[in-house]
Amino acid sequence: MMLAFLLCTCEPGEEKEVTRELQKNEEITETFVVYGKYDVIGKIEVQDLKHLNELVSDIRQSNHITNTHILVTMEW
Repeated sequence: MMLAFLLCTCEPGEEKEVTRELQKNEEITETFVVYGKYDVIGKIEVQDLKHLNELVSDIRQSNHITNTHILVTMEW
């Protein structure tokens, strides 16, 4: 299981809509609207890198998302 965090910048005023859209993905287990450089954060849990690539590719084509950044966690 891979754990990653999705950081999104949205069009102004579209944070709630982006959050609702992200929550439709079962691999995105939590979402938060935040202050700062990014507008929305999502917690992603996927089986492997292939699934992460597919999910991120789909998200980047979503309406109202202008920028994304992915943080993949390390295993110790």
